[in-house]
Amino acid sequence: MRNHNVASSYIGWCTAFAMILLGACAEDSTDSENTDTTGGETQSTEVTEETETETETETETEDNQSIVAVAEASGEFTILLTALEVAGLTDTLAEGGPFTVFGPPDSAFDMLPSGMLDGLLEDTELLTDILLYHVVSGEFYGEDVVNENLVTTLLGSDVAISVDDGDVYVNNAQVVTADVMADNGVIHVVDRVLIPPMDIATMVATDKQFSTLATALEVAGLTEALMGEGPLTVFAPTNEAFEALGEDTINTVLADQKLLQSILLYHVFNGRMVSGDLVEESSLEMMSGVQADVDVSDDGVSVAGSMVTAVDIPAANGVVHVISSVMLP
Repeated sequence: MRNHNVASSYIGWCTAFAMILLGACAEDSTDSENTDTTGGETQSTEVTEETETETETETETEDNQSIVAVAEASGEFTILLTALEVAGLTDTLAEGGPFTVFGPPDSAFDMLPSGMLDGLLEDTELLTDILLYHVVSGEFYGEDVVNENLVTTLLGSDVAISVDDGDVYVNNAQVVTADVMADNGVIHVVDRVLIPPMDIATMVATDKQFSTLATALEVAGLTEALMGEGPLTVFAPTNEAFEALGEDTINTVLADQKLLQSILLYHVFNGRMVSGDLVEESSLEMMSGVQADVDVSDDGVSVAGSMVTAVDIPAANGVVHVISSVMLP
């Protein structure tokens, strides 16, 4: 009986000890599970925070709309953007500022005389000057611009601001869309490329369609004369007009400086004769001393038998009209 009690006590003690061990193991397992769960939550939280940070950064990048980014997004300034890249001004308008840009769209560049754009893209110094002539330091919104008479551009030259019957003009270019906002300034879309004041000789030398005329002026020693104060009106024949003379005639004229001078001066009027005044004249006394007849018909205006194909190209010292053939005195 005593042995049975001892055995029973021993079994009871072993059972109790086993239960204590099982309880301890259960607690350790629970703690371990809690620890793993907490660690997982921490890791998940960190991932979420990183994701949120990345999302915020992406949003900030998308919202960063510089003048260049706005121009790219619009799709109508491809030529302007190309010109900025060629001139090395892209980073300036993307990162600098604030600026006010009078932005000519592709349609404005298409209005330039044939060959002029190609010439500008090859003359980075002149191209840079023209582009800087479209940019003003600071932000001038539409309501501010109309209160200005002159605004100084980054080129250092002024552009004239005027209002006519509710329309706003920058020089002779109309503002067709105002206040296109960017993070580093504002764009006003204009319908023409703004050309800074340049003399007639420089304008002719810049425009590829007048390369033969530019050469002829140089050979005749008249380039500086067309850089003078003026005002002068030049009826400028294109390369095609010279080609129509034939190679032999061109070579003969280029070899005779006096003859060449008389022909070229027959294309120059001493004074500013814009198209509106030209049609009121019956003849003009050219700087060669010879009269050139002016004829107005249903076909257009001709001077000394040469059709005027483009009019009123402004220069600092006068105006240029493009003609279809070389005028011979």
